[in-house]
Amino acid sequence: MTDKEVKRYEATDYDLVLEFMKKVTTLETVNPQIIEQSILIKQFDKVSGMVSFEAFDQVGIIRYFIYDQNIVPDLLVNMFFELYRSAKEKEINQLVAITSHPYARQLFGLLGFVEMKKTSNLNIPELLKLEDVQLMSIKF
Repeated sequence: MTDKEVKRYEATDYDLVLEFMKKVTTLETVNPQIIEQSILIKQFDKVSGMVSFEAFDQVGIIRYFIYDQNIVPDLLVNMFFELYRSAKEKEINQLVAITSHPYARQLFGLLGFVEMKKTSNLNIPELLKLEDVQLMSIKF
């Protein structure tokens, strides 16, 4: 394998994923069960991108979406297509993302996600009530 590949997480990837996450995030703790739902961009012994979800009934909430800035867009698209396949296999029919950065909103939009309206009758956490936070969803 000389080129970067998109692949599903395997137990042997755990240390590489942790190393990558420590390098590019400030997370204090990492949920191993969510890592197990990850799709990775990997080359040899290095992870350079990942996306994962946490399942709630038939909805998956995107929890980790992290990548090096030098990742080409095609790899991000391929990573999400593999995420969609993985979610479908687990009988997930919708993925939801919580975004606050304009670039993330644009990227999720290009990947097929659409804005979900926040209604006042929902009991949603304070974080989601912030103006710059947007809920986005894709159904399949």
